[in-house]
Amino acid sequence: MVAAEGPLTPAQHREETKSTNLDARSAFAAGEQGPYWYTATRQTAGVGRRGRPWVQDVGNFAGTLLWPIDQADLRRPALFSFVTAIALCDALEAIGVPSIVG
Repeated sequence: MVAAEGPLTPAQHREETKSTNLDARSAFAAGEQGPYWYTATRQTAGVGRRGRPWVQDVGNFAGTLLWPIDQADLRRPALFSFVTAIALCDALEAIGVPSIVG
């Protein structure tokens, strides 16, 4: 495990984990409030939204961001993944990563 502090948020990276989502949930249960990134090179039992299995091959992004949210925002949980995906695409394009979407 590698822990890092960056300009945006601290992070924890593991070469292998069962699930970055489970890592974040465990940290939250232990009192971590975030923001904090949990990433891994490989997940062996990834967990997606609503507890669904998440398959992730080596080379693909595996990460979970533990982010403090207001209780009022809990009424729109599906919106978080959508907005996060758009923001991540915008950030990657801003640093020169080419888009794979035609």
